[in-house]
Amino acid sequence: MQSQLHSLFEIRQKAPDMMQRNIFLLILAFFSLSCCSKDESTDYDDFEGLQEVESIDPVAKQTAIQACLQSVNQGKTVGVFGGSLASNPESAAAKMLWNKYLGMLVKTYGQQGHGFSSLQGSIQDQVKRAGRHDIYILWCSTNDYTTDREIGLPTDYTVADGYDERKLVTQCGGMNFCIRQLRTINPRATIYVFGSLKFFSSTDGYTTDSKRTNGLGYQYTDYIRAQRQVAEAQGLQFFDQWNIPILREENVERFYTSDKTHMSVEGYGNIGIYQLYFLATEQGMNISF
Repeated sequence: MQSQLHSLFEIRQKAPDMMQRNIFLLILAFFSLSCCSKDESTDYDDFEGLQEVESIDPVAKQTAIQACLQSVNQGKTVGVFGGSLASNPESAAAKMLWNKYLGMLVKTYGQQGHGFSSLQGSIQDQVKRAGRHDIYILWCSTNDYTTDREIGLPTDYTVADGYDERKLVTQCGGMNFCIRQLRTINPRATIYVFGSLKFFSSTDGYTTDSKRTNGLGYQYTDYIRAQRQVAEAQGLQFFDQWNIPILREENVERFYTSDKTHMSVEGYGNIGIYQLYFLATEQGMNISF
């Protein structure tokens, strides 16, 4: 590259008039753009050849598609961060709907086993390598709950505690770190928080009546409540995935894999239509089938 630039500058020095100099500057600008290394963030997810899940309710689908027509989020680029539920291959059945009906380019950064706490594979590490996108989605996982990480407070790792790095071990501290990091990358980006989904392998994953807790004595819904609190404290829109109306016991066999924690292609396709509506309107859709 250095030798090519040297040749261009030799041409520049020999250019005798203003027109030639202007032509040279245009060539140099094009050359500089074309020689830039490709940022990881431009390597977007590929949905070519994927088919929509056929079992999506037609009323819910039409409602979401109609909402997309006037959405300010049409054509935006999106970075998605989270654990396995945000990144498993099956999740493409949801994200392809964002791509098809909102024209979104989606880049998945999520990794299996990751939560917000720094004491494990962490979403904090994902945002450190994030590219510049119009929208960032923090898709909360079950992992902070199942690995017994402290919830913390919505003020963890904020100006309130002087960005105390000791608080990065909590769910709330990790969330605030991610938000701060993403705002540094693109201060004008929109950040959405997708709350944790239900799981059906034990009662604590899907009902508020359950007495089951993790090793720290917290209920699963305590983590989801804190996720909402962090989003609201940061002025972010929160998508309440716990209350997606189709996530009910009678649909477990259809929407979840055999472990009853991770979702199947059909499950993602069906929750994807609710995600699509939220991304189009920043509101939940209360349609059940």
